[in-house]
Amino acid sequence: MQNIPVLIAHDGTRSLYVFEDFMGAGVCTGRTAAGRRCRNETWEEGQVATYEDIYVNDLVVSCYGPLSDDVGRRYLTQRCRVHDSPDAVAFCDPEWERFDPARHHEMTRKPSYNSLFMLGAEPPPRIVALALHEHCGEAERRLLASLLVEGPARS
Repeated sequence: MQNIPVLIAHDGTRSLYVFEDFMGAGVCTGRTAAGRRCRNETWEEGQVATYEDIYVNDLVVSCYGPLSDDVGRRYLTQRCRVHDSPDAVAFCDPEWERFDPARHHEMTRKPSYNSLFMLGAEPPPRIVALALHEHCGEAERRLLASLLVEGPARS
């Protein structure tokens, strides 16, 4: 599986993060009793989330999530269930970074006509225009523009 951004709903906002190793949303950053880094993954079997496409600027980003508050908090602290407590000592800082469309451009794509309305919410007009521009020829674009300006023909 390729690395993709993780959508975390935290404190009422939704943000995208990129983990070095998405397969486990990173390895736990907790320190073991032996003084080593814990090797447990943050992700665990049975975790409930979906894959979703969202808009970022004029691009589409496929992501994992949104994760709920508890799971999202654990991802942000990058801790397994064993080390998910205020008393657990950190071995290192979490290794995620905030998603940046310029830096993570390989994780973005232009909106396409075929997937335009499969993104859950109604796409913003600019996204629709970009997708149609990529999909339609000049004559089709002129016709669509005239329909948008004039509205449908009345009988």
